[in-house]
Amino acid sequence: MEALAWLDPTSPTSEWDEAQIRRLARRLGYVLHWADAGSVLGLVEQAAGLGVDVVLLPSSAHLDAQNPESTDVVC
Repeated sequence: MEALAWLDPTSPTSEWDEAQIRRLARRLGYVLHWADAGSVLGLVEQAAGLGVDVVLLPSSAHLDAQNPESTDVVC
């Protein structure tokens, strides 16, 4: 199973957030891929392009209008 990790690039706690995602992926047995925050593609497009099973993020606060909460996301 594969997962895409997403972090808000402006997060003041990015190291902590990254560690949370890594622990969650390991606990759930996912191979982790990191989204490219600088990409012209949004979260949904990156997830679809990689064909991942799930998107992991530290909280729903890391989503915005460009990255809708209707995406299948595990926080």
